[in-house]
Amino acid sequence: QEELNVKNIEVVDDPGSIAEAYAQVDARKAGPRLGAKVQQVIQAGKCGEFKVQDDGSVMILEETLTPEEVAVLYRGREGEDVAADKGIVTALDTRISPELEAEGQARDLIRAIQQLRKDGGLEMQDKITLQIDGADALLATQKEMIMAETSSSLGPADEEVHEVKIGEQTVQIRFKKV
Repeated sequence: QEELNVKNIEVVDDPGSIAEAYAQVDARKAGPRLGAKVQQVIQAGKCGEFKVQDDGSVMILEETLTPEEVAVLYRGREGEDVAADKGIVTALDTRISPELEAEGQARDLIRAIQQLRKDGGLEMQDKITLQIDGADALLATQKEMIMAETSSSLGPADEEVHEVKIGEQTVQIRFKKV
């Protein structure tokens, strides 16, 4: 999870539960055998109207196609990205929830604070007091993470004001070494 930067990994036995399966018929290979019916078979396969047989063949509109004539592929549902290879299907839910958006903004704020610390000649182990204006909603939900990641505490700091853009808002940061 950490390496992929994802919140949760779930393993499922049925790839159809995470992606929509469809059959891609190779018209050049199946066409000579199926004749005019090949277009109907192609359309039915694209709509997911097929069944994979135990021997690996695929049944579409009562026609049996060999693995050389058809490939079973997967596409994501709304808000999901899907990849499949050699029978393994992976789906990522790429929808951004309000919680994920807040966490992303908190990480942007942390990066900005860390850069200010570096520019100010501070070491990572140096504790600081932060005064942050313009990010009340973000601090309400992400304060603990921001404080922990920046070795800081909130409080008054009468130092220089640094303005940074976090999402759509401008945040003012002041800090001093404790």
